[in-house]
Amino acid sequence: MAWLYNQENRAAIMKGELPEVAGFGIEEYPNLPANGASLVGVVGTPDSTVYAQRVPRDPREVIPGLPIPGNVGVVTEPRTGLSVQVVEYVDLNTLNITTKLLWMYGTAVGNTNNLELVESQ
Repeated sequence: MAWLYNQENRAAIMKGELPEVAGFGIEEYPNLPANGASLVGVVGTPDSTVYAQRVPRDPREVIPGLPIPGNVGVVTEPRTGLSVQVVEYVDLNTLNITTKLLWMYGTAVGNTNNLELVESQ
């Protein structure tokens, strides 16, 4: 029972976060696809998956003179460098404020030697 009091495992008790196992962080993903296998998880190193992302073009660049009743800009999360387009506007009839975050992305399998599917027995 002493391992329960390990200072490195405090987050497991205080925040409900599991510690790393053999150097792997554990994250829950509730939308694993149904594919006929008993897939319960995926384990891999950072190079085992590929994620590509970019910000859409400003609509005013695509259609010059386009009247947009609001603001269009880009914000960047400083830790990861992930940028998204932010579109904000106010409906003058209802005074509802709308903020949308937009980005384009794609995913793929990377280095398959470092990717393992976990299936239940």
